[in-house]
Amino acid sequence: MGAQRRTALLSTLLPFAVVAAAWLFLVTYGTWDLVEEEWLSATYDSLAQSLVRGEATVDPDAIQWEGIKVGDKVYTYHAPFPALLRIVPNLLFPEMYARWARISCLLAALLGGLACCLLLLRASSVNPTLTGRQREWLVALSVVGFGLGAPMAYLVSSARIYHEPILWGLAFSMVGLWLTLGAIEGGDRVGWVLVGLALCVAGGVLSRLT
Repeated sequence: MGAQRRTALLSTLLPFAVVAAAWLFLVTYGTWDLVEEEWLSATYDSLAQSLVRGEATVDPDAIQWEGIKVGDKVYTYHAPFPALLRIVPNLLFPEMYARWARISCLLAALLGGLACCLLLLRASSVNPTLTGRQREWLVALSVVGFGLGAPMAYLVSSARIYHEPILWGLAFSMVGLWLTLGAIEGGDRVGWVLVGLALCVAGGVLSRLT
């Protein structure tokens, strides 16, 4: 059984590595440079600075016409999770201000893709009608389909302000679905599974409620 699981995992990770390389190409527009500024992405960096001060305002120059003006202050309607991610990195690397969007989008895609792989492995392992080779091909093609033939490819093709929270919301949803199946199956770790699921719900709500 251990050898079969290792074989199944390897057959899943290889196509996932190909998909991840394609995502890296897409999110950098073929330049392979992950630290370039994206359109309006400074909004999250500005919000991160405000959150540290206990505020929720954003720099009008960062959000431009996307901002919501209330009195003499400007706010964003975008969910705050991408900003929360930037608080510590911007403190450690201030020169990276407004340059985290591509990295953030790629990490979200990788998290969602990994959860997809685990879901596919779990689903295929309990299907008694599949042979080992059929299972490997089905999982491999499904991984490629999820990564390159679904909205994921479009979302990761641009790290602009709109795509980043959607990618994180999708990633948390995928991980949450995987954890939900783990909770249904039960076991000794169901308590930790439920804690993880609660964190995924929180992350999803703070990223993209829909």
